Amino acid sequence: MKWVSFIRPTTAVRGSDMGAQMQQPLAVAVMGGFVAGLPLLLMVLPALMRGIYR
Repeated sequence: MKWVSFIRPTTAVRGSDMGAQMQQPLAVAVMGGFVAGLPLLLMVLPALMRGIYR
């Protein structure tokens, strides 16, 4: 895996160089996790904690 993939995961999603066919599904899953997890972490979790500790 290239160092660039750690810095910019979108390059692995769009990649067409050697080994991209193996890394592309993993990169898509990681990006999907970021997209799904960030709103949960920033909005849902604080609201849930506020409701519990009120």
